Amino acid sequence: MNMDKFELLNMLQRSKRAAESPLSVDLTMTTKALIFGLIFMLLMMGVLICYLLSKYRYLRESRYERMRRADIGTRAINNKIVYDKQQFEIDREKLIETEKKLGGGHYGYVLEGLLQSVIPNTLETLPVAVKKSQKPEEIKLFFKEILIMNVIDKHPNVLALIGAITDPKQMLIVTELAYKDLKSYFESREYTFEDLMIRNEGATENYRTDFEINNDLLRLSTFDLISFAFQISNGMQHLASIPCVHRDLALRNIMITKTKTVRIADFGLARKHKLSKNYYKRQYDQALPESRMAPELFDTERYRNRFTEKTDIWTFALCLYELFTLGTDPEKQVNDLRNFLKKGERLPKPEHCRREV
Repeated sequence: MNMDKFELLNMLQRSKRAAESPLSVDLTMTTKALIFGLIFMLLMMGVLICYLLSKYRYLRESRYERMRRADIGTRAINNKIVYDKQQFEIDREKLIETEKKLGGGHYGYVLEGLLQSVIPNTLETLPVAVKKSQKPEEIKLFFKEILIMNVIDKHPNVLALIGAITDPKQMLIVTELAYKDLKSYFESREYTFEDLMIRNEGATENYRTDFEINNDLLRLSTFDLISFAFQISNGMQHLASIPCVHRDLALRNIMITKTKTVRIADFGLARKHKLSKNYYKRQYDQALPESRMAPELFDTERYRNRFTEKTDIWTFALCLYELFTLGTDPEKQVNDLRNFLKKGERLPKPEHCRREV
């Protein structure tokens, strides 16, 4: 019996020494390291998943929802544009229309007007442009234009929406008042044009630099033409970021102020498209200026009737031709511009556009 106790004590001591051996200590430290590494990897994977989910939500989120969070008065519900009536609806009694007609588009016409201040006991008025519908069937088109304009935030080269009157019987769109459209400005010949892209005498590459920047509408130069081109591209870049296609970019739809700032206007044919698709498909009952439409909208099945940023770039190129010819319509220079281009022919370089430009 005593022998058994002695052997048992020896066995316990041997087991204790074995447990305290270096090999056992190494195994314990390895196990702890593995557990720590596994926990660290799980934490890093969690952080990565959270980052990817937030990035995914940002890309999926509409621009309009981001604008709403930034306290801008427009928003989208289920990716559909919503008219912010609280911010943009105008009291009919505050709007005074004049008989001075400023112009017209594919539908409706524009009058000059005065908007009375909303501040009580003040007689201040703001000159505005008022676009009116002419026919009952235009009401739906007018409201689409209001929806588009109410989600375009302020930009120096886009005509600003001041407000609207959404009466079911007649829609009114109220915008800031500009001087006139660029097409009318060029046709008026009220200005004196000076070509500054003239080589210096005796020089081989340098052009004149002895000119000054001015805001005088009675004086026009090649510098102003380049400035107009830059401003139009700046405004179109802003629209593309919404994303929105204009579909009717032309000098007749671009306004000029008395300080030579140009603003893109007339959003009657403009449409917002989904960023994932990157195009807006034409509805077949829509009347569009086909003479200015990009060739791929007719010639390829894949891109037929699909309006994108690239189709707006085509009409921007037509605007450049109009600018550097001082208002000449490119589509009126040939009988059939589409077939003319398909044959590989091109219009001559505009008179006031140097190759370097």
